[in-house]
Amino acid sequence: MKSGGRLDFTRSSTPDKKWATSPKAAPPSYRTGEGPFLAGATPNRITAVPGGEAAELTVDAQRLGGHDQTLTVTAEPRRG
Repeated sequence: MKSGGRLDFTRSSTPDKKWATSPKAAPPSYRTGEGPFLAGATPNRITAVPGGEAAELTVDAQRLGGHDQTLTVTAEPRRG
């Protein structure tokens, strides 16, 4: 299909109630280590100096599937 082509489907008028009926037959929702959100920050790197001006960034997140969930964003200073 990479260089073009045709893909035809034929659908049955009745469902196949035996195909993919076990939990092991279901495709995984997420790969190992993948979360239910796609998130990013703009700018992607900031520097905040103690006693200096506030550093501001915007976090954008998109739910990849499933039900509404809470996305918590935290910031911590680098050690040292």
